[in-house]
Amino acid sequence: MQIHNNIEIIQQYMIVSIYYDNIMSSNQEPNIKEVMEEIEVKTEKKIETLFLNKNLIREIITNPKVGNSLVDIMGQGAAEFKEKTGRPMTYSEMRQMYG
Repeated sequence: MQIHNNIEIIQQYMIVSIYYDNIMSSNQEPNIKEVMEEIEVKTEKKIETLFLNKNLIREIITNPKVGNSLVDIMGQGAAEFKEKTGRPMTYSEMRQMYG
């Protein structure tokens, strides 16, 4: 029963998120696509640099603190998005940028 309720809550959140995306994209907000593309390019470069060091890959697998580097990079992108748009990313925007 609890799992079913959690699934319903997630589905409702996703519907609201998509609805919000549609409303916000039609308003006079900074060009979200441009902001997202800019952040994606920066994020890709940071991750590429992170994985150039082969020893670091081994450390990411074995050391959770190093593994948090990826989460930190995503957090930096989310903070930059909020700074440029004045609002946090929606769920669908987050999924679009980070998979």
